[in-house]
Amino acid sequence: SSRPITLIIGNPPSSDSSKMNVGADFSKIHALMNDFRPPIENRHGRQNTQKQVNNPHLQFLRWGCEMLENSNNHSVLAYIVPATFLEAEAYRHARKYITEHFSAAWVVAVDADARAGIRSDSLFNTRQGRAILIATRRYGEASPMREFHFFDISGFAKAEKEEWLEQRADTSLSLFTHHVIDISNY
Repeated sequence: SSRPITLIIGNPPSSDSSKMNVGADFSKIHALMNDFRPPIENRHGRQNTQKQVNNPHLQFLRWGCEMLENSNNHSVLAYIVPATFLEAEAYRHARKYITEHFSAAWVVAVDADARAGIRSDSLFNTRQGRAILIATRRYGEASPMREFHFFDISGFAKAEKEEWLEQRADTSLSLFTHHVIDISNY
């Protein structure tokens, strides 16, 4: 039987500085953000792995996950994320959460991080690198993600990036590399 799909698409604001959203309106998101933190027994003050939890882009990501997890439909989350999200230790627990709560993921590295001295013809008007994260969740499926699909267009010229992103999905999907998720790394 076919089910409807719930889709959340976003380009949340992000920066390297963590802005603390405060007030009663943020109490629910602050509670949800515990899912992106290390286990409570591994937390200690001034821990860099927790610094980004206050970053609005990560809060938007957690909110999107929550909305889809509460949906009775198949779900797709498509967000623009900082390229550092793909590998930085500060995002390890957020990546783990996504692998545990979604069925599959496709990631496209779009822009390299110019602050690291990497030259890139940037599609986004920022020095911070960007990636596209597309995570899918099959309704009623409880098994965690075991692999993800990756493609890097960060070295393309801006016009090539636009052309690649505008092509048909069935054309680009065959170009993705498949990577097994090492759950022992978490």
